[in-house]
Amino acid sequence: MKITLYASGCEMCGGFAQALMGVKEEFDIENLQIEKVCNTEEIIKAGVVAPAVAIDGEVVISGKVPDIEDLKKIIKERVEEDK
Repeated sequence: MKITLYASGCEMCGGFAQALMGVKEEFDIENLQIEKVCNTEEIIKAGVVAPAVAIDGEVVISGKVPDIEDLKKIIKERVEEDK
């Protein structure tokens, strides 16, 4: 599973990425990859409104600061779908 964080401020990305590492253990996701995209040109190229989160290329949150609990719920659903 690959989670991409799009944000113009890398401070948010850093803290959020750290929180997601806990999610990796919580849901036993052995191949979780976290990508942080803070470059404005790359965010525009991706066609998202930052801040945004994509899971395996699908945007699941856009235009608002993601709540870690909301994202955990989305990740849990994805993990269960993949089983």
